[in-house]
Amino acid sequence: MMFAHIPTGSFDRMDLARRFLRLAKEGLVPKDFSPGHHDGWGMTLYKKGELVHTFRTEESGSLAADVALAPIERMFPDTVLMHVRRASIGEPAERNSHPFVSGRFSFIHNGTLGPPDQDIFKDVDGKAIGETDTERYFHLIIRDFDTNGLHDPVIIKNAIHRTVAVVRVETSFMGKRYSSASSILSDGKRTYVLREYDEFHPVVEKHDAHEYYSLFLGEGTHGEIMVCSEKLEIPGISWGLLGNHTLTTIDLESNTWRTEKI
Repeated sequence: MMFAHIPTGSFDRMDLARRFLRLAKEGLVPKDFSPGHHDGWGMTLYKKGELVHTFRTEESGSLAADVALAPIERMFPDTVLMHVRRASIGEPAERNSHPFVSGRFSFIHNGTLGPPDQDIFKDVDGKAIGETDTERYFHLIIRDFDTNGLHDPVIIKNAIHRTVAVVRVETSFMGKRYSSASSILSDGKRTYVLREYDEFHPVVEKHDAHEYYSLFLGEGTHGEIMVCSEKLEIPGISWGLLGNHTLTTIDLESNTWRTEKI
């Protein structure tokens, strides 16, 4: 389950974080799956375009204490990425929890691309600390960047397009390709929201997981922008479903967003 909010205006940031973390216990799962996303959680906080805080743990987000969330209130960030994990590849462990971070970039993902020893990952395998496909997927996207520097959004979007094109043909999971490559990448200046799942993958069809692989964009009356795997019940936020095979770029400075097919 993924969540991002950019900037939150009059909304209580702590309240938003708690509402999202409830999904660790109450969040949607594919049909016939056991409930819960209890295999870790984490967050990254940006302020004025800089990454100011990273937190990851193997504990369930449903157990998150206020002390772990306190930096949200203290730092008053303008961009927050959060993730609650339901493990598919890689045991529950801090090293396997999202967000993954390199330089100023942070990354969260919902879905499975397949085993980490696939050929698609061989050139970035040495950069990974954990065992997940997600961490390697992240490094595929950013492999040509100086991750400490700022980059033109066109270059970043081209990297995402290039990576998705390769993922579509070179991944393998349960005899087919990926189930979902949906993800959120941020550098603190812009946030890139990808909705990309395989409608015909066996996991999707057998377990009716189309809704599970949703991504919604919410807008508030005072310019708030949020993205979440589910529509959170937040007064004043209007949610819309992002289309499959789309990339949405959210610009912090202009507080605008734009969606394109990918």
